[in-house]
Amino acid sequence: MAGLEPLYTCNRDRIICADDAVVFLVHWVLTTAGYRCIGSGNQARSSDERSELLPSDWNSNNEVYTLRYKHTDTDTPYMLICIPIEGDLLVNFVSPST
Repeated sequence: MAGLEPLYTCNRDRIICADDAVVFLVHWVLTTAGYRCIGSGNQARSSDERSELLPSDWNSNNEVYTLRYKHTDTDTPYMLICIPIEGDLLVNFVSPST
C-alpha cells in the first residue's frame, strides 16, 4: 500500500466518479510494479517525463482515459486505455509496438 495515500492526496479533488477511482487505482498498481506515467493521450509530447504522479489532464476526457507509461527498466512505451461502456469500464494495458 506504499504510496497510495500521498498519491490519493494529490488527486482526491480530481476523482469525481467511479471510473476515475478505478483508473486511479490501476495507475497506482502500475507505479508499484515499476511503471512510470509519461503523459496522457496517445501522442508523445515534448514535456513527457517519467513520473509516479498522474498528469493534470488525466481525466479531462470522460469518453476514454488514455495514459502512457514506460517501465523503469526499459524504454518500451505502454498505453493504459480505459473505456466506459454502459456502466462498466473496459481496461487495456498494451504495448503499441506489438
